[in-house]
Amino acid sequence: MKIHKIAIRRFKSIREVLLPGHATDQTLDDLIILIGRNSSGKSNLLEALDYFFREFDESFERSIGSVNPELWHGRQEADPIEWDVTLQLEPREFSMLLGNDFLPLFENAENRNQVSLLRRIVATPQDMRWQTTELKIGAIELARDAKALAPEEISLALGGQTPVPANLVQVAFSNLSGLLRAQFKYIGAARDSVQPPPSFGNRASIIMPTTLASINNLAQGTTPEMRRKWGSLRQKMETTLPNRERVESKVGQLYLQDEPLPATGGGAQSELALTHDIETGPPIIAVEEPENHLHPELIKKTLSYFQSVTTGSNSKQLFVATHSPFFVDSSNISGIIALVWDGQETKARQIGTKDALRTALYDIGARPSDIFFADLVLIVEGESDKIAFQNWARTLKVPLEEIHAGVVPASRVLKNPM
Repeated sequence: MKIHKIAIRRFKSIREVLLPGHATDQTLDDLIILIGRNSSGKSNLLEALDYFFREFDESFERSIGSVNPELWHGRQEADPIEWDVTLQLEPREFSMLLGNDFLPLFENAENRNQVSLLRRIVATPQDMRWQTTELKIGAIELARDAKALAPEEISLALGGQTPVPANLVQVAFSNLSGLLRAQFKYIGAARDSVQPPPSFGNRASIIMPTTLASINNLAQGTTPEMRRKWGSLRQKMETTLPNRERVESKVGQLYLQDEPLPATGGGAQSELALTHDIETGPPIIAVEEPENHLHPELIKKTLSYFQSVTTGSNSKQLFVATHSPFFVDSSNISGIIALVWDGQETKARQIGTKDALRTALYDIGARPSDIFFADLVLIVEGESDKIAFQNWARTLKVPLEEIHAGVVPASRVLKNPM
């Protein structure tokens, strides 16, 4: 399952955000980088996604009691908070949605693997209520105005050749509810475990105990399937670690290159946990500030890992919220969305050009020195030219480092995401 389009309205700092924008024929990439300053609304957008998936249920309407008015943009509860979402289902998921009994009804339906939903939180005089206002499979409406359509109306939309059972919408809603709640994971910025040291002079791991237990359970598994899963996970974890350390589990304790995990650095532990959560997670994952604990080179390695996870067969869809320029890849401009707080609301700007990318980077305070580690960059043809210019500078007593100047081969400029 992937999110093709989403519109969020009146949620916290968001008055209206449309992803991927107003173009009707455009869909979201599998790797979406949300870049913006602190308090620009990145967390609110990811939280809105989490609400949509986590709170979905099979009823058209249900009470959720009292809700903090801060959930509404500008605390204006008169208009509902809305999620307008188009999802692309895999064939297996579409079969799960309808079941064998109803699948033949949609055999010839156009775009049948697309599901469109309009969900709302509505304030009433009595309480706050979730509503599922609209449900479509392709272009076929199943629900409108928070009510199931009559079987005769659905049958007519399908061509009118086959009667539609009265429980079609109920079954579809029930199956969709189970599907959606299992499709999304939100990995927040505050993901470190805070535990007292086990004994004097020893550290406690910053990885959450549940994550450590999951990794150890896989590592100690004895069935062929568990061994296969552990081999795949370990290979991915070792690829993303700072020095490609070997990961092992000995008597329920994780080791990196024969060093107990709690004794290793925060960056290595953070990468280990993040890789585990993504590899074992659902198809759609939101990651907030993955740069935590990571130095620039490791951030670039993490970006490469994200790119590998979101390409090829069985790829996932990642929403990455960051204010680090090192997660920006100019070769994938369509997947970069800049979030800006204009003093009244969060606005989303899809990056469509290199100029727009440059503006987004300057907006978060990035400078050339953050990318090339120099304020003045001399681009030369190759590595030998770089060495020659550096030698000439020393001979002529030109202090390149002191004037924040750098010599960069053209090949590196072409490879550098900035």
